[in-house]
Amino acid sequence: MTTLVLDSGAYTAKIGYSHEKVSVIPNCQFRSKTLRLKTFTANQLDEIKDPSGLFYILPFQKGYLVNWDVQRKVWDHLFGKEMFKVDFADTSVVITEPYFNFTSIQESMNEILFEEYQFQAALRINTGSLSAHRYFQENNSELCCIVVDTGFSFTHIAPYCRGRKMKDGICRINVGGKLLTNHLKEIISYRQLHVMDETHVINQVKEDVCYVSQDFYNDMEIAQLKGEENLVMRDYVLPDFSSIKKGFCKPREEMNFTGKYKTGEQILRLNNERFAVPEMLFHPSDIGIQEMGIPEALVNSINKMPEEMQPHFYKNIVLTGGNTLFPGFRDRVYKEVRALAPTEFQVSVVLPQNPICYSWEGGKLLAENPDFEEMVVTREDYEENGHYICEENSGACCTLVAPKISFLRVRRTNQLRKMASSGRKQTKKTKPTEDATDLQAFDFNIEEEKKGLSGSDDEAREETPIVDKLGKKRSASTFEENDLGVGVGNEVQTMLEKFGADISKAMQAKRKRLEAFTKSSLKGSNQKIEQLWKTQHNQRQKLTQEYSQQVFSVLQQWETDVQKSEEQEEKLNNLFRQQQKLFQQARVVQSQKLKTIKELYEQFVKNMEEMEKSHEVFLQGAQMELKKEMALLQKKIMMDTQQQEMATVRKSLQSMLF
Repeated sequence: MTTLVLDSGAYTAKIGYSHEKVSVIPNCQFRSKTLRLKTFTANQLDEIKDPSGLFYILPFQKGYLVNWDVQRKVWDHLFGKEMFKVDFADTSVVITEPYFNFTSIQESMNEILFEEYQFQAALRINTGSLSAHRYFQENNSELCCIVVDTGFSFTHIAPYCRGRKMKDGICRINVGGKLLTNHLKEIISYRQLHVMDETHVINQVKEDVCYVSQDFYNDMEIAQLKGEENLVMRDYVLPDFSSIKKGFCKPREEMNFTGKYKTGEQILRLNNERFAVPEMLFHPSDIGIQEMGIPEALVNSINKMPEEMQPHFYKNIVLTGGNTLFPGFRDRVYKEVRALAPTEFQVSVVLPQNPICYSWEGGKLLAENPDFEEMVVTREDYEENGHYICEENSGACCTLVAPKISFLRVRRTNQLRKMASSGRKQTKKTKPTEDATDLQAFDFNIEEEKKGLSGSDDEAREETPIVDKLGKKRSASTFEENDLGVGVGNEVQTMLEKFGADISKAMQAKRKRLEAFTKSSLKGSNQKIEQLWKTQHNQRQKLTQEYSQQVFSVLQQWETDVQKSEEQEEKLNNLFRQQQKLFQQARVVQSQKLKTIKELYEQFVKNMEEMEKSHEVFLQGAQMELKKEMALLQKKIMMDTQQQEMATVRKSLQSMLF
């Protein structure tokens, strides 16, 4: 039988057979702006020519699987002919679930896996348990580890000791990759360009450009510098999905610090956003989330463990999840945990080569475990026992690295439950349960009481007859003498008969004593019960009286409150009526004023028209008069000029003549 390992995350699904390599596929559906009617599933994202403005349809919300329709479509695509071609009749599945998952989600998952897809066996388990299993397989000498799983929806911190999940130390931080991407979208939309619909592109920007700062305040001072002195600033070229299919970060040598680029590329200039966004993982209070950061939550989780375990947890901190891929993440966690941890403890932070698929690799190792068949729930077990058997096995598999006895013991208890439910008898010896030992102790006390009433064990042995094969009674003391001869047998027989009669009398007397004792004890117990019943009856009567009084007082208060509220309603109604009347009067007055204003306006318009007409007539008359006067003036001027010219001519003639 083959085993399919499925790490079903909120953003990506890590899936593959236990004997093959892993495939990382988006665990969601998409819709594009250009093709809104068509829905793309999982790895069909590559078929979209223009992924800008993608609309995500996610099956997970806040880390829990809530949209089963989308998840079924994704699983149908993964299990179908296009991807893994799963033969459900010969396949078992290992599937992950979040910590403290809801029972309704677990039951729905059981029904889908066993009833719809009809897997032959299934195992539901946490991702942290698989990561711890992988870590303990690589480090056999270690006893404890603490797993930090920071993913899409939130971050979990879970300690493990000898393969057992320590539930008291599990911590959840409501900060994940989704929150970081949304925060980066808001910052860029506020400062430069509206990108609230470009989730796919901004997520790529976050993965390519962002990093975890080792000294936040120093980097903030550097980010405030200008020009080439600012070592934090980077220019990111956005894709246009025609010539540039995927965005990229410009090399620092090609950056233009003075002006704009002459090329037609669309560029985002990122400064302190590069380290301010991942800083939310370490200080969520910067954006109003009042929770601990990862290092503080790590130390808090370890401090909840016993003191003798704490050095082992500090020495084995395992980082998993997509957010651990930020440059500087591992060094920052080590730096802050080292500052918070006691100085005498050694601190070691382990970042695997592929932290996203680390839990899947743990599931692969688990599927190769020879005890794997003892851990899973088969379809026959599910059909016979229902969801209960799944909960039992999922609880037992918290101890993945414990010895084989734990798994066999769980399997043995499951077999006993099956045989008990089907009515079969179990012939092999089993260990007594806690209930059985309690019952034995109770019976032992009863036997002691009987022993005190009927005599000691030695007396009972002396008085107890032994019955032979013929049905005759023989005493234990004369058993050997009867074998010496037949003659002595008659005497012994008579003695035995007398002895038996004495024993019967003694037993009857003891029975009578027992009956008397039981009667007296029953009377005493009955009297006590009657007294208790009377006291309880009296107390109940008192309580009912007090309750009735309280109810009566409450009803009275309620009636008074109702009366007051009715009076207030009447007052409000009266006020409302008065306001209505005033409003109507005001409307009438306003309508009258509007009429008068209209009349005045019409009269004003008429007067203006008359004024304009009279003004035009006056202007025409004035223009005519001006024209006449101008003509007269021109004539006078002409006459004057002619007279002057004549005078000058006369003078000139006179001068010539004389």
